Amino acid sequence: MAHVSGTANSFADLKTSFENACVANGWTLADGILYKGNVHIKFTAATGYLRMDCGTGKSGASLTGGHTYGVMMHNPTFNPITFPVNYEAHIFADPDEVYLMMNYNTEYYQHLNFGQSDVPGITGSGIWFTGHARHDMGYTSSGGALIYIGAADTYLGTACYNGSDVGLFVNGNAGSFQSSFLHCTLDGVTSWRTQQTNSTPTAGMLAPLNWAASLLYSIPNDFNGGNLLVPVRAIACRNNNGLTIAAQMKNARLLRLDNLNSGDIITFGTDEWKVYPWHRRNATQRDGVNWSNGATHSGTFGFAFRYTGV
Repeated sequence: MAHVSGTANSFADLKTSFENACVANGWTLADGILYKGNVHIKFTAATGYLRMDCGTGKSGASLTGGHTYGVMMHNPTFNPITFPVNYEAHIFADPDEVYLMMNYNTEYYQHLNFGQSDVPGITGSGIWFTGHARHDMGYTSSGGALIYIGAADTYLGTACYNGSDVGLFVNGNAGSFQSSFLHCTLDGVTSWRTQQTNSTPTAGMLAPLNWAASLLYSIPNDFNGGNLLVPVRAIACRNNNGLTIAAQMKNARLLRLDNLNSGDIITFGTDEWKVYPWHRRNATQRDGVNWSNGATHSGTFGFAFRYTGV
């Protein structure tokens, strides 16, 4: 397990630094592709974005078995990034899970994540990858930084009509630019899955965040202001409306940041966790903003990653 932090002067610089951190912690970089076990990742850096594509293998400098879509960090035009940016990488093994957070313009965050599910009995490779936005979202549009939060206690998640989708399987059942993907062939339906766009379980898709909505809207505790960490799960929709947990992140959680600041470290037993907002913390509109207005913040919804050192 490793925690690596630093600064980057461009997306190309961030790409190189992050790849080097992964190589120093057990990953291999060859032909421009980062890989370990089944997980194969290819980064593409440009002036306006850092794109990540994922596949099940490689042939020379090309991914094989890859998804049609990639995910990205990006530079929206109406809230442009001022470089240098800060970054933090949380890199884990057994199972392989990698989380990259980019902090820019003081209070804004974006992220890229990938790993291997250790849930037994899941057919396919079990590879998963997510990012702040899907690669074709249109990061140069004025909507490129908008976050739309789903209705309270229903499907909770980010709608993605023309905004960033946040990723890490918090997607809702609305919109068309989902940015969380899992390789799974349960029921022989669809190798790469993403969140469905309706409320009825659809075989071959992933379920939205319904199961966690009431938990996240119930914290922090009204009695003592205490928080709790909610598991991050990719839930596969099955035939006959069945649901199966296809991936559960061992080193990531969901939480609320009402009583926490971005970057705080919290302790549960012997474990430490570092917390980040989905995009930007805003305690005034703690539940975010629903369609159709959107916002350049994500309320107090946040991620927590297991923290392994300075």
